[in-house]
Amino acid sequence: MLRVHKPHPDAYRRAAALLAVEPREILMVACLNFHLDAARGVGYRTAFVRRPDEWGPAGPPDPVPHPATDIVADGFAELRRPPRRLTVAPPRHGHVLHQMCARREGTKVG
Repeated sequence: MLRVHKPHPDAYRRAAALLAVEPREILMVACLNFHLDAARGVGYRTAFVRRPDEWGPAGPPDPVPHPATDIVADGFAELRRPPRRLTVAPPRHGHVLHQMCARREGTKVG
């Protein structure tokens, strides 16, 4: 769909354009700094989620979040409520991503 893959900056720019939002309106969630660094580089907000068990006994290859990360969470459940220090702008176009996924699956969106 985008014809370019993360962590290439164009992947993030094209995703924002496809969603018709500014990069600063998107929160990139990942457990690897190189993905978050690339997204932050084009203006996304970033959330580092620690996933120590995903990599087995050796642990993750990149366990320490970059200091510029907006949110650091110990799991996805922590992302349900944005921390006070991060103001998340409401989406301008409703649930654009939900609508796009529903269209792709052939489901009607109410």
